[in-house]
Amino acid sequence: SFTHVADESGQPCTNTIAGAPSGPATGLRDRFFGVSGVNQGQVEAHIVSFRSRAQLSDNVTFTAQALWAEYDKIYTNAFAATAISTGGTVGIEAYRDPGKRRNMIAQANLEWKGRLAGMEHTVLIGGEVTYQFSDIERFSGFFSPTVLTAANRRATVALANPLVIPQLYFVGGPAGNNNRKVASDLSQVSAYLQDQIKLGAGFELIGGLRYDRLKLGVTNQYTNAIMERVDHLWSPRIGLVFKPVPQASLYLSRSKSFLPQSGDQFLTFDATFATLEPETFDNLEAGAKWDIAPALSATFAIYRLDRGNTRAAGPTPGTTVLTGGQRTEGIELGLTGRITPRWQVAVGYAWTKAEISKTTTAAPAGRAVAQVPRHQFTLWNRYDLSRRLGLGLGLYHQSRSFTSISNISELPGYTRIDAALFAKIAEGVEAQLNFENIGNATYYPNAQNDNNITTGAPFNVRFGLSFKM
Repeated sequence: SFTHVADESGQPCTNTIAGAPSGPATGLRDRFFGVSGVNQGQVEAHIVSFRSRAQLSDNVTFTAQALWAEYDKIYTNAFAATAISTGGTVGIEAYRDPGKRRNMIAQANLEWKGRLAGMEHTVLIGGEVTYQFSDIERFSGFFSPTVLTAANRRATVALANPLVIPQLYFVGGPAGNNNRKVASDLSQVSAYLQDQIKLGAGFELIGGLRYDRLKLGVTNQYTNAIMERVDHLWSPRIGLVFKPVPQASLYLSRSKSFLPQSGDQFLTFDATFATLEPETFDNLEAGAKWDIAPALSATFAIYRLDRGNTRAAGPTPGTTVLTGGQRTEGIELGLTGRITPRWQVAVGYAWTKAEISKTTTAAPAGRAVAQVPRHQFTLWNRYDLSRRLGLGLGLYHQSRSFTSISNISELPGYTRIDAALFAKIAEGVEAQLNFENIGNATYYPNAQNDNNITTGAPFNVRFGLSFKM
């Protein structure tokens, strides 16, 4: 059996072969699985930021920063919601999501450097306040302006080029099947303390503790039902650094952090989510850094990340439960800096193994975590021909990965080559020309699920102009 659909931006997607992991269908990269004039998005953003640094004394530095942002966003999608049938038809659905969001973030740090108990200390103490308000709505698309049923949310159309999709109607209000309208208030107050101590003989000890109080309230504006949750989170961190010579350092660190359960953009935050404990992240990492030259550094890291209190669909349809967890292990290598005064390079390689660590109703232990390739490699070069003109050339490669936790459909591995041209027009004015995917490779960078795979852009060129004052 073969299935083949598209992602929510209208791009073609996947081909499933019974009995083996599938791959994306071929020959449909440029097919549009949507409606011209409907599949589009618009964002208006107003952002103001502030940063200040003051040297209060020889040993004390105060830093403060703040950000205020307001976003008004709307996007509409018609997309393939089913596999392509053996008769050459596909089911089309649609939705429209308008939303407004306001963010306010303020942070202040006090840093003290001095000697205490015969050792040098760098103490950082600070706090952060975050507030976010969101008003988000979702209109289902119907193929009838009056019959608002689940059946009329989907139209079956022939796989033609272009697709002939019937007129869509986006109907708001609680009577509209599968609609949502929520308002969320998120507030966070944080305080943290860190001390970096020089122990002598090239050793440094770093210890820190962060406290977060996070409160989330979500109101269903159709029913006025309110769901709230408050979490008090303590995140410790400890690390040891050893510098055998000034040009090299070795480190070992252990940290724990948390992510409160909040649902997708707070749209799905309900009574079930309100009872779930935060997700936990336990990270153990070791690594090294070597300054090969004053402007060239090599890095190495090996880590293990255990994620607990993960969530998945429950045994009862429509419910969410906590599951066991996931384990991610990896190695990362990097080389960054200047080979010569004119030649800059950035090279990176990552080997990653991410698996379910405990059998649950959602997946058995040992199953791969979705969209985590085993191998990733990046290379970027910039060579300055003169003080005003530079060339760039890069390569990105990743191996195959699975589209979802089911592990029945794959994103194939791919290699993409990019290039760039940099020009300094005048003092403070620079132009940049980027050539992406110059080999016009067909690739699939990510997926929504097994049936919604996103195609990468073909060869394209972008121009940018920047001004600095």
